[in-house]
Amino acid sequence: MKPRVIHIISELNRGGTELSLVKVLPRLQDSFDNQVVCLIGHGPVGAELEQAGITVHYLDAPGRFSLRALPKLYRLLKQLKPSGVVTYLLCADLVGRVAAKLLGLPVISAQRSSLHKRGYLRWPERLTSFLVDHYIVQTEFAKRWVWSKHVAVIPNMVELTPVTTPGVVTGLRIICVSNLRPEKDVDVLIKAFAKLVTGHWSLAPTLLIVGDGSERARLEDLTKQLEIDDRVHFLGSRTDVPELLLEADIFVHPSPAEGMSNAILEAMAAGLPVIAADIPANRALIKSDVTGLLFEAGNSRSLARLVNSLIDNSADRQRLGNAAHEYVRKNHAPEKVAAAWREVLTNVITKVSTP
Repeated sequence: MKPRVIHIISELNRGGTELSLVKVLPRLQDSFDNQVVCLIGHGPVGAELEQAGITVHYLDAPGRFSLRALPKLYRLLKQLKPSGVVTYLLCADLVGRVAAKLLGLPVISAQRSSLHKRGYLRWPERLTSFLVDHYIVQTEFAKRWVWSKHVAVIPNMVELTPVTTPGVVTGLRIICVSNLRPEKDVDVLIKAFAKLVTGHWSLAPTLLIVGDGSERARLEDLTKQLEIDDRVHFLGSRTDVPELLLEADIFVHPSPAEGMSNAILEAMAAGLPVIAADIPANRALIKSDVTGLLFEAGNSRSLARLVNSLIDNSADRQRLGNAAHEYVRKNHAPEKVAAAWREVLTNVITKVSTP
């Protein structure tokens, strides 16, 4: 019988952590009976997991920090009798490690580089770190924030898409895929686009913004204020992102705070030249002027300058896009990432569970 592993997550909305479960868990089903427990709500990713053959349990906790989740989770784990648990995101991570240890289960904490972004999270993490048997982080930079010697670095997984040779550019497309929240700095991208657009009318550049969120109305108003609303298109949440990427020419990711961006990885996998904020997590993916370009986070002038440089140089767009595609092929291919997960799960569960 395959060992049962319970993956505990706060929510199943369309975020990077949630979508990573859809990519990783089905590839591990040959070795483990992976099941997911969601603390709050249901969310669209829950349905995607179920379609992929992953059992999902919903606790329907009333809020992120509701204490009701702990006894419900404890009872469910006791009923399911797993060989170990993996926890994700702040609430599920803390509640999951407590409930699991009350039952004597091994715990793997899958960190998303949140500790260095929000320092106040370090204290609850540190106070309960003794409950964790092993950590998984996405980058070497994130590793320094974990108080344990038992840490594995496993990057995000990305599906490779075929790279097509661009033809003659008649209407250059710049694309951004992001949740539209204040901390994502999509307004910085819009301001940068306003700075460059009038200088390149011959290429008729347009900006495609894929995603939705609380900032959408404000960002749409901003494009009207800057008189570029006819060239900026808000596409909302889409299920055809890979196809949209293949039709684009430049990918921009302005967010100043990330774990390891799935959006950047998907753009690199599509062979797009990427311009991203110069932050540690992005430096783990992008070597400047080799696999992409990095701009000063929050600086629309710095971003506009780099976008201009790529608009003017199709050879550079092709060179950076090809290098990006090759990088993800070598480092983020599904079989490579799945093998790393399988090794950690096997070693931790066997080591801790075996008397």
